[in-house]
Amino acid sequence: MKSSLSAVLLACALGLVTACSAETAAKPPAAQTAKAAPTGLKTLFFFKNPNGRPCQNQQAILDGIQEPLKGLAQVKIVSTLVPEDLAQFEQWGIRGLPMLIIADKDGRELHRFFPGVQDGEAILAQLRK
Repeated sequence: MKSSLSAVLLACALGLVTACSAETAAKPPAAQTAKAAPTGLKTLFFFKNPNGRPCQNQQAILDGIQEPLKGLAQVKIVSTLVPEDLAQFEQWGIRGLPMLIIADKDGRELHRFFPGVQDGEAILAQLRK
């Protein structure tokens, strides 16, 4: 009974995410591409669940590097709690949270960080490339 319950829970958890890897760049949706970076800067997409501790930790890190980010990229938060954002999780192939993706001014993916909390200096270094 216990093993079948574990199997069902695992299947449900896996069913909630779509497959994607760091090497597989998802195509951004057309509407998102048009709005990616109106300032001409890169866009740092932050996919998050505001109630999750790792996402809260990533938010604190982004808040801590807010000043140096201003000249490098605009931050676009994509939240699990905003119904209009949910389609973007599938369109970008988001599998784990938190997830950071850097896109150019035209909305094309330049870099996808490994899912999980990223160090502020690593984010800034990738944006400077």
